[in-house]
Amino acid sequence: MTLGARIAQQRSLHKMSQGDLAEALDVSRQAVSKWETDASVPELEKLLKMSEAFQISLDALVKGEQAQEKTAEPSEPKQSVRSEAVSTQRIIGFILIGVGLFSTVLTLLFGLLMLIVGVFFTLCGWILVKGGRYAGISILWGTLAIVMPFLSYATAIQMRSVFDPRIYMGGQMTLQLIIAAVLWVIVIGTAAVTMRLPVMRGHKWLVVGWAMALVMHENLWSIAYRVIAYMAGLLLWGEEWWHYARMSVAVVVHIVVIVATIKWVKENKSQKSEKNT
Repeated sequence: MTLGARIAQQRSLHKMSQGDLAEALDVSRQAVSKWETDASVPELEKLLKMSEAFQISLDALVKGEQAQEKTAEPSEPKQSVRSEAVSTQRIIGFILIGVGLFSTVLTLLFGLLMLIVGVFFTLCGWILVKGGRYAGISILWGTLAIVMPFLSYATAIQMRSVFDPRIYMGGQMTLQLIIAAVLWVIVIGTAAVTMRLPVMRGHKWLVVGWAMALVMHENLWSIAYRVIAYMAGLLLWGEEWWHYARMSVAVVVHIVVIVATIKWVKENKSQKSEKNT
């Protein structure tokens, strides 16, 4: 039995997916796949971490000595920790569903706003209950994708205003500027956390694209509005060329990010199907 076959055997005995092992070793899932197919050999440091994760000696892992005795009754510490995390996630999900349903009932007293809040909390709770390990970060990205363009048009908050030197030179520190700065921090923080997820190893540029698409939402909606208004005869294309250049870049970024995301999703699905077979 080769080293790769032993790694795959130990991983299966401990009920770990390639993603779980990759996360424990701080490597990509593709690296684990290459090890198991003997396309490459893990470094000594990774071998030591694997032997600790599998609770066998390094010799048993590398040479196969007494491997059967050591792995006859593998423990499942990572599995139990993951199960606890999933249980907590489901509990939070049910709580959010309850809050959402209660808010929906309050629509009779407070109007449409409570209905929107109720639907939002109910949807987030359902995602946490039905979703996987990345349900929380998915909700955060989805919330930003909805909130940021809404704030841009409902409150005149412009993300690009943070980088306008004229505002600081004139001492015009408004509430909109502060909120825009906070949104920048949230977007950058969300992107940084997402980049650290095992599923995003090797795809960090895609996370950068998501963040760029978020902050360019206002430009995308601006050009959509101008196209519709122009077709209706309500607006002439008489603005400065810079506005159209900025909006055109936003359209290109969104198209590239959408295509890349679809490709990434398909790759993940194919990898999961290969693992299951």
